[in-house]
Amino acid sequence: SSLDRARQIALAAGIDHVYVGNVLDPDAQNTRCKSCGRMLIQRTGQSVLQNYLVNGRCPDCKLELYGIWQ
Repeated sequence: SSLDRARQIALAAGIDHVYVGNVLDPDAQNTRCKSCGRMLIQRTGQSVLQNYLVNGRCPDCKLELYGIWQ
């Protein structure tokens, strides 16, 4: 519950992509596009199962995500 509360505070503060690792909560551990809602990075625990980003962008709406993706 503490991790969920911290995530909600970060999202409310305007941080776009907040995920919680080391818990089994699909909503909290995956990254979705803030523009169109598409699943971008699917995780379980600390492992990345799928990374759908294309050159650091959402494959559907082309929104750029900040980070190093190469």
